[in-house]
Amino acid sequence: MLVQQINQLQEQFVEVQRQLGELVEMKKTLSDLGEISNERKSLFSIGKGLFVKGKYSGDFNVIVNVGAGICIEKPLEGAKTLIEKQMVEIEGFAMKVQDEINSLIPNVVELQKELQ
Repeated sequence: MLVQQINQLQEQFVEVQRQLGELVEMKKTLSDLGEISNERKSLFSIGKGLFVKGKYSGDFNVIVNVGAGICIEKPLEGAKTLIEKQMVEIEGFAMKVQDEINSLIPNVVELQKELQ
């Protein structure tokens, strides 16, 4: 049972790391958008390996899903700030999951010793 719990926590940890990677990529994309000069044509990433052609015409807002199907309009910097907050939350959750895994491992080791 403990081994199953550790395996589930490890799967959860991997998923959290994947989500964190997506947020890092989104933040990079937003930063790249902020560096595009006015009236410049470019390719804009809309996901892994998907791009659209477009022309940047100055400051713009992005639509951000904030959860529960709710989307809000935010300026570029506001969206980056929101992503940074999400990254901090996810990193904190990942640390809790890792701590829980680390706390269960000695119990598994002890049980294995008892079974031998």
